[in-house]
Amino acid sequence: MSLFSLDTLVQLPHKEIFIDENETQRDLKKRAIRLSKTKKLIWPLIDLHSDLEKQYWSSYHCCRELKQEGNYLSSKYCNKRWCFECNAIRAAKMINGYMPIFRDFKNKQFVTLTRPNVPEDQLNNEVRSLVKDFQLCVRYLRERKKIDLKGLRKIEVTFNWQLASFHPHIHVIIDTLSNARALVDEWLFRNKTASPDAQNIRVADEGSAIELFKYATKSVVEKDMSCYALDVIFRAISGIRIYQPFGIKKYVSEDVKELVRQAYGMLEPTEYKIWRFNDELLDWFSIYDESLIKKNSFSNSS
Repeated sequence: MSLFSLDTLVQLPHKEIFIDENETQRDLKKRAIRLSKTKKLIWPLIDLHSDLEKQYWSSYHCCRELKQEGNYLSSKYCNKRWCFECNAIRAAKMINGYMPIFRDFKNKQFVTLTRPNVPEDQLNNEVRSLVKDFQLCVRYLRERKKIDLKGLRKIEVTFNWQLASFHPHIHVIIDTLSNARALVDEWLFRNKTASPDAQNIRVADEGSAIELFKYATKSVVEKDMSCYALDVIFRAISGIRIYQPFGIKKYVSEDVKELVRQAYGMLEPTEYKIWRFNDELLDWFSIYDESLIKKNSFSNSS
Protein backbone atom coordinates (compact mmCIF):
# COMPACT_ATOMS: atom_id res chain seq x y z
CA MET A 1 0.00 0.00 0.00
CA SER A 2 1.48 3.34 -1.06
CA LEU A 3 2.76 5.79 1.51
CA PHE A 4 0.53 8.57 0.28
CA SER A 5 -2.47 6.45 -0.58
CA LEU A 6 -5.44 7.20 1.62
CA ASP A 7 -5.36 3.83 3.37
CA THR A 8 -1.71 3.98 4.38
CA LEU A 9 -1.91 7.34 6.07
CA VAL A 10 -5.14 6.37 7.77
CA GLN A 11 -3.26 3.50 9.35
CA LEU A 12 0.02 5.32 9.94
CA PRO A 13 -0.53 9.02 10.74
CA HIS A 14 2.84 9.52 12.45
CA LYS A 15 5.75 11.74 11.52
CA GLU A 16 7.95 8.73 10.76
CA ILE A 17 6.28 6.24 8.43
CA PHE A 18 7.74 2.83 7.55
CA ILE A 19 7.24 1.41 4.08
CA ASP A 20 7.97 -2.31 3.80
CA GLU A 21 9.98 -3.98 1.05
CA ASN A 22 6.98 -4.96 -1.05
CA GLU A 23 5.72 -1.39 -1.27
CA THR A 24 8.88 0.70 -1.68
CA GLN A 25 9.12 0.64 -5.46
CA ARG A 26 5.36 1.07 -5.95
CA ASP A 27 5.30 4.05 -3.61
CA LEU A 28 8.21 5.78 -5.30
CA LYS A 29 6.61 5.29 -8.72
CA LYS A 30 3.35 6.84 -7.52
CA ARG A 31 5.20 9.79 -6.03
CA ALA A 32 7.04 10.30 -9.32
CA ILE A 33 3.77 10.32 -11.26
CA ARG A 34 2.30 12.90 -8.89
CA LEU A 35 5.33 15.16 -9.31
CA SER A 36 4.97 14.88 -13.08
CA LYS A 37 1.27 15.76 -12.92
CA THR A 38 2.00 18.77 -10.75
CA LYS A 39 4.60 20.04 -13.21
CA LYS A 40 2.17 19.72 -16.13
CA LEU A 41 -0.42 21.66 -14.16
CA ILE A 42 1.75 24.51 -12.91
CA TRP A 43 3.92 25.10 -16.01
CA PRO A 44 1.23 27.11 -17.87
CA LEU A 45 0.21 28.74 -14.57
CA ILE A 46 3.76 30.01 -14.10
CA ASP A 47 3.65 31.56 -17.57
CA LEU A 48 0.69 33.70 -16.53
CA HIS A 49 2.98 35.70 -14.20
CA SER A 50 0.14 36.16 -11.73
CA ASP A 51 0.40 37.08 -8.06
CA LEU A 52 0.87 33.37 -7.32
CA GLU A 53 3.85 32.87 -9.62
CA LYS A 54 6.34 32.38 -6.77
CA GLN A 55 4.00 29.90 -5.10
CA TYR A 56 3.63 27.91 -8.31
CA TRP A 57 7.42 27.74 -8.53
CA SER A 58 7.56 26.41 -4.96
CA SER A 59 5.39 23.50 -6.09
CA TYR A 60 7.82 22.74 -8.88
CA HIS A 61 10.49 22.10 -6.23
CA CYS A 62 8.21 19.98 -4.01
CA CYS A 63 9.84 16.62 -3.20
CA ARG A 64 12.20 16.86 -6.15
CA GLU A 65 15.18 16.48 -3.87
CA LEU A 66 15.17 13.55 -1.46
CA LYS A 67 17.69 13.31 1.34
CA GLN A 68 18.55 9.79 2.46
CA GLU A 69 19.95 9.01 5.90
CA GLY A 70 20.06 5.34 6.78
CA ASN A 71 16.94 3.93 5.14
CA TYR A 72 14.98 7.14 5.71
CA LEU A 73 14.02 9.54 2.93
CA SER A 74 13.03 13.09 3.78
CA SER A 75 11.99 16.00 1.59
CA LYS A 76 10.44 19.45 1.63
CA TYR A 77 6.77 19.90 0.78
CA CYS A 78 5.32 22.99 -0.89
CA ASN A 79 2.01 22.66 1.02
CA LYS A 80 0.04 24.14 -1.91
CA ARG A 81 -3.49 23.21 -2.86
CA TRP A 82 -2.68 22.54 -6.50
CA CYS A 83 0.15 20.11 -5.70
CA PHE A 84 -0.85 16.49 -6.31
CA GLU A 85 1.70 15.20 -3.82
CA CYS A 86 0.62 17.50 -1.01
CA ASN A 87 -3.05 16.95 -1.80
CA ALA A 88 -2.61 13.19 -1.45
CA ILE A 89 -1.13 13.69 2.01
CA ARG A 90 -3.70 16.28 2.98
CA ALA A 91 -6.63 14.12 1.93
CA ALA A 92 -5.33 11.14 3.88
CA LYS A 93 -4.82 13.27 6.99
CA MET A 94 -8.37 14.55 6.78
CA ILE A 95 -9.81 11.07 6.38
CA ASN A 96 -7.73 9.77 9.27
CA GLY A 97 -8.87 12.63 11.51
CA TYR A 98 -12.55 12.94 10.65
CA MET A 99 -13.84 9.59 9.38
CA PRO A 100 -13.99 8.06 12.89
CA ILE A 101 -16.17 11.01 13.93
CA PHE A 102 -18.43 10.70 10.88
CA ARG A 103 -18.95 7.01 11.62
CA ASP A 104 -20.47 7.98 14.97
CA PHE A 105 -23.09 10.21 13.31
CA LYS A 106 -26.44 8.44 13.49
CA ASN A 107 -27.79 9.59 10.14
CA LYS A 108 -25.12 11.68 8.43
CA GLN A 109 -26.09 13.75 5.42
CA PHE A 110 -24.19 15.31 2.54
CA VAL A 111 -25.44 18.86 1.96
CA THR A 112 -24.65 21.21 -0.91
CA LEU A 113 -25.31 24.94 -0.45
CA THR A 114 -25.12 27.20 -3.47
CA ARG A 115 -25.78 30.67 -4.80
CA PRO A 116 -25.84 31.91 -8.42
CA ASN A 117 -22.63 31.94 -10.44
CA VAL A 118 -20.52 35.09 -10.46
CA PRO A 119 -18.08 36.69 -12.93
CA GLU A 120 -14.35 36.76 -12.32
CA ASP A 121 -14.26 40.23 -10.75
CA GLN A 122 -16.75 39.18 -8.06
CA LEU A 123 -15.30 35.79 -7.17
CA ASN A 124 -12.93 36.90 -4.43
CA ASN A 125 -15.64 38.69 -2.46
CA GLU A 126 -18.18 35.96 -3.19
CA VAL A 127 -15.99 33.22 -1.70
CA ARG A 128 -15.52 35.20 1.51
CA SER A 129 -19.19 36.12 1.66
CA LEU A 130 -20.16 32.48 1.21
CA VAL A 131 -17.96 31.37 4.12
CA LYS A 132 -19.27 34.20 6.33
CA ASP A 133 -22.91 33.39 5.57
CA PHE A 134 -22.35 29.75 6.42
CA GLN A 135 -20.81 30.68 9.76
CA LEU A 136 -23.77 32.95 10.50
CA CYS A 137 -26.21 30.14 9.68
CA VAL A 138 -24.49 27.73 12.04
CA ARG A 139 -24.22 30.33 14.83
CA TYR A 140 -27.88 31.32 14.53
CA LEU A 141 -29.13 27.73 14.57
CA ARG A 142 -27.00 26.86 17.56
CA GLU A 143 -27.56 30.01 19.64
CA ARG A 144 -31.12 30.98 18.73
CA LYS A 145 -32.70 27.71 17.67
CA LYS A 146 -30.69 25.62 20.16
CA ILE A 147 -29.88 23.09 17.44
CA ASP A 148 -26.70 21.18 18.15
CA LEU A 149 -25.15 21.02 14.68
CA LYS A 150 -22.14 18.78 14.16
CA GLY A 151 -20.13 18.36 11.02
CA LEU A 152 -17.59 19.71 8.58
CA ARG A 153 -17.88 22.15 5.71
CA LYS A 154 -15.76 22.42 2.57
CA ILE A 155 -15.59 25.37 0.19
CA GLU A 156 -15.25 24.51 -3.49
CA VAL A 157 -15.15 26.55 -6.71
CA THR A 158 -15.89 25.33 -10.23
CA PHE A 159 -15.85 27.12 -13.58
CA ASN A 160 -18.53 27.21 -16.26
CA TRP A 161 -16.64 27.80 -19.52
CA GLN A 162 -19.85 28.27 -21.54
CA LEU A 163 -20.99 31.16 -19.35
CA ALA A 164 -17.46 32.28 -18.38
CA SER A 165 -18.59 32.36 -14.77
CA PHE A 166 -17.49 30.83 -11.48
CA HIS A 167 -19.52 28.76 -9.08
CA PRO A 168 -18.32 28.84 -5.47
CA HIS A 169 -20.37 26.53 -3.27
CA ILE A 170 -20.22 24.67 0.02
CA HIS A 171 -20.33 20.95 0.75
CA VAL A 172 -21.20 19.81 4.25
CA ILE A 173 -21.17 16.51 6.09
CA ILE A 174 -23.68 16.95 8.92
CA ASP A 175 -24.90 14.64 11.66
CA THR A 176 -28.65 14.24 11.07
CA LEU A 177 -31.34 14.77 8.41
CA SER A 178 -33.28 17.23 10.57
CA ASN A 179 -30.16 19.34 11.08
CA ALA A 180 -29.43 19.20 7.36
CA ARG A 181 -32.91 20.51 6.59
CA ALA A 182 -32.60 23.25 9.20
CA LEU A 183 -29.29 24.34 7.68
CA VAL A 184 -30.71 24.51 4.15
CA ASP A 185 -33.79 26.44 5.34
CA GLU A 186 -31.61 28.98 7.13
CA TRP A 187 -29.35 29.26 4.10
CA LEU A 188 -32.29 30.01 1.80
CA PHE A 189 -33.69 32.54 4.28
CA ARG A 190 -30.39 34.46 4.29
CA ASN A 191 -29.74 34.10 0.55
CA LYS A 192 -32.80 35.27 -1.36
CA THR A 193 -31.15 34.81 -4.76
CA ALA A 194 -30.39 31.15 -4.06
CA SER A 195 -32.71 28.65 -5.75
CA PRO A 196 -34.27 26.00 -3.50
CA ASP A 197 -33.84 23.49 -6.32
CA ALA A 198 -30.10 24.14 -6.42
CA GLN A 199 -29.59 23.08 -2.80
CA ASN A 200 -29.18 19.38 -2.16
CA ILE A 201 -29.44 16.92 0.71
CA ARG A 202 -28.57 13.26 0.37
CA VAL A 203 -27.44 10.45 2.62
CA ALA A 204 -23.69 10.58 3.21
CA ASP A 205 -22.25 7.11 2.90
CA GLU A 206 -18.57 6.41 3.51
CA GLY A 207 -17.79 6.86 -0.17
CA SER A 208 -19.21 10.36 -0.34
CA ALA A 209 -17.41 11.31 2.86
CA ILE A 210 -14.10 10.15 1.40
CA GLU A 211 -14.83 12.01 -1.84
CA LEU A 212 -15.16 15.20 0.21
CA PHE A 213 -11.47 14.89 1.12
CA LYS A 214 -10.12 13.31 -2.03
CA TYR A 215 -9.17 16.58 -3.66
CA ALA A 216 -8.58 19.60 -1.48
CA THR A 217 -9.11 21.58 -4.68
CA LYS A 218 -11.42 19.66 -6.99
CA SER A 219 -10.72 22.02 -9.88
CA VAL A 220 -7.23 20.51 -10.11
CA VAL A 221 -8.68 17.42 -11.72
CA GLU A 222 -11.19 19.08 -14.05
CA LYS A 223 -9.83 18.49 -17.54
CA ASP A 224 -11.80 21.27 -19.22
CA MET A 225 -10.50 23.95 -16.87
CA SER A 226 -8.33 26.60 -18.51
CA CYS A 227 -5.14 27.59 -16.74
CA TYR A 228 -6.38 31.16 -16.52
CA ALA A 229 -9.59 30.05 -14.78
CA LEU A 230 -7.55 27.88 -12.42
CA ASP A 231 -5.36 30.82 -11.49
CA VAL A 232 -8.44 32.94 -10.81
CA ILE A 233 -9.78 30.25 -8.48
CA PHE A 234 -6.48 29.72 -6.68
CA ARG A 235 -6.16 33.45 -6.08
CA ALA A 236 -9.75 33.66 -4.82
CA ILE A 237 -9.33 30.88 -2.24
CA SER A 238 -5.90 32.06 -1.11
CA GLY A 239 -5.99 32.53 2.65
CA ILE A 240 -9.36 30.77 2.95
CA ARG A 241 -9.65 27.65 5.08
CA ILE A 242 -10.96 24.98 2.74
CA TYR A 243 -12.21 22.74 5.56
CA GLN A 244 -13.90 23.96 8.75
CA PRO A 245 -15.36 21.71 11.47
CA PHE A 246 -18.32 22.86 13.57
CA GLY A 247 -19.75 21.35 16.74
CA ILE A 248 -16.96 18.78 16.96
CA LYS A 249 -13.71 19.03 18.89
CA LYS A 250 -11.51 17.33 16.35
CA TYR A 251 -9.47 19.71 14.23
CA VAL A 252 -7.05 18.48 11.57
CA SER A 253 -4.64 20.98 10.05
CA GLU A 254 -4.50 21.22 6.26
CA ASP A 255 -0.75 21.68 6.65
CA VAL A 256 1.29 18.74 5.34
CA LYS A 257 4.67 19.80 6.70
CA GLU A 258 4.36 17.68 9.82
CA LEU A 259 4.93 14.55 7.69
CA VAL A 260 8.68 14.74 7.84
CA ARG A 261 10.29 11.49 6.74
CA GLN A 262 9.60 7.91 5.73
CA ALA A 263 11.57 4.73 6.34
CA TYR A 264 11.75 2.50 3.27
CA GLY A 265 12.47 -1.11 4.14
CA MET A 266 13.93 -1.87 0.73
CA LEU A 267 16.44 0.99 0.71
CA GLU A 268 20.07 0.09 1.11
CA PRO A 269 21.10 2.07 4.22
CA THR A 270 23.60 4.85 3.64
CA GLU A 271 25.01 7.53 5.89
CA TYR A 272 23.98 10.40 3.62
CA LYS A 273 22.88 10.70 0.00
CA ILE A 274 20.94 13.19 -2.12
CA TRP A 275 18.54 12.02 -4.84
CA ARG A 276 17.29 14.52 -7.47
CA PHE A 277 14.21 14.05 -9.64
CA ASN A 278 14.44 13.62 -13.42
CA ASP A 279 11.26 14.70 -15.24
CA GLU A 280 11.85 12.65 -18.36
CA LEU A 281 12.71 9.40 -16.60
CA LEU A 282 10.28 9.87 -13.69
CA ASP A 283 12.90 8.81 -11.19
CA TRP A 284 15.36 10.24 -8.68
CA PHE A 285 19.11 9.96 -9.33
CA SER A 286 22.21 10.31 -7.18
CA ILE A 287 25.35 12.19 -8.24
CA TYR A 288 26.71 8.79 -9.29
CA ASP A 289 23.77 8.40 -11.71
CA GLU A 290 22.15 5.69 -9.58
CA SER A 291 18.41 5.29 -10.10
CA LEU A 292 16.37 5.28 -6.90
CA ILE A 293 13.40 3.36 -8.30
CA LYS A 294 15.29 0.92 -10.53
CA LYS A 295 17.88 0.34 -7.85
CA ASN A 296 15.17 -0.78 -5.47
CA SER A 297 13.47 -2.80 -8.17
CA PHE A 298 16.76 -4.71 -8.63
CA SER A 299 17.09 -5.20 -4.88
CA ASN A 300 13.61 -6.65 -4.77
CA SER A 301 14.31 -9.17 -7.48
CA SER A 302 17.65 -10.33 -6.09
